[in-house]
Amino acid sequence: MKKLRLKIRFTTIMAVVYAMVSLSSCGNPEKKHEQDEQKHSQAEPETTHGHADADHSKQMNDTRKWLKAELGEKYNESVSPATTTQLKQGKEIYTKYCASCHGNSGKGDGSAAAALEPKPADFTNSEHSSFYSDQGRILIIKKGIKGTAMAGWANTLNEEEILSVYVYVNSLKNSGEMKEHQEHSH
Repeated sequence: MKKLRLKIRFTTIMAVVYAMVSLSSCGNPEKKHEQDEQKHSQAEPETTHGHADADHSKQMNDTRKWLKAELGEKYNESVSPATTTQLKQGKEIYTKYCASCHGNSGKGDGSAAAALEPKPADFTNSEHSSFYSDQGRILIIKKGIKGTAMAGWANTLNEEEILSVYVYVNSLKNSGEMKEHQEHSH
């Protein structure tokens, strides 16, 4: 019975995410106004190679500005090192709620990723996954990111669970480079 409720809950969440993505791509003027209010002048330069890259870089820069404004001085505060218990709990929660978009290994290639624009973050890319501070990434898990399918989880997960998801996601940061290094050394 519990598994059925969880499956129904997950299906409902995915339907809401799909609806949000659909609405945001339909030119909803209210959604556009919300996105415009979130945007601020850019302080950090962008290095891009095309229109899609420029849009992605702008979204990331805008998100970082929002995070810095929300968190203030707390933005750069460090997070305590992960415990084994946190990593285990984080992996369980990630597998349950995050893998459908971000993929089992965190590469942003989950089963729902193909339908999402912008694409889900690749947590295995250390440069990309280090773009936001630790506290910034925790706030993203809590509140989501406007203009993307990244929903906030503060109403579903408690503080301990959010921190566990963060430390697990953070543990994936160098896994892409490690895998690439292993493939090239054989």
